[in-house]
Amino acid sequence: MIDALQGILQEFIPGISRQETMDALSGRGRFWQANQAEVKKGVRDLSTQARLVSHQIDVEARRPLPRTGFQPDKPSDAARREQARLNELKRKFGVIVTDPAAQLASALQASKTYLRNRMADLRQEISTREKIVKSKTPLTPRCRA
Repeated sequence: MIDALQGILQEFIPGISRQETMDALSGRGRFWQANQAEVKKGVRDLSTQARLVSHQIDVEARRPLPRTGFQPDKPSDAARREQARLNELKRKFGVIVTDPAAQLASALQASKTYLRNRMADLRQEISTREKIVKSKTPLTPRCRA
């Protein structure tokens, strides 16, 4: 499919490479950020909090959670394998990030984000003397007949 598309695009963009064709098809490199105005960010944050609290109320009432937001397709086995290869390459070669707002995070950055968020949660728990999640419930598989 990539070769066929490249052949068609060659008519309009002479010399287009295979990778450029794949990028055009996949949308790789197209990126946008939500509006960063303080009011907009505040409204988005409050909206997120309200949605999560509403989900909590539904869970406590043992009601199913409604689907919310964009629902991506479940990745195919082939896509999962390619993601695993990409993750390994990011670890092996290190992703050099020149613009953190516009590039994929490296494995190191993902670890730093986890630790930064964990420290913020621990500070909150210490200051309020209350755990965010009182006790973690172990996952128990349920069979449906």
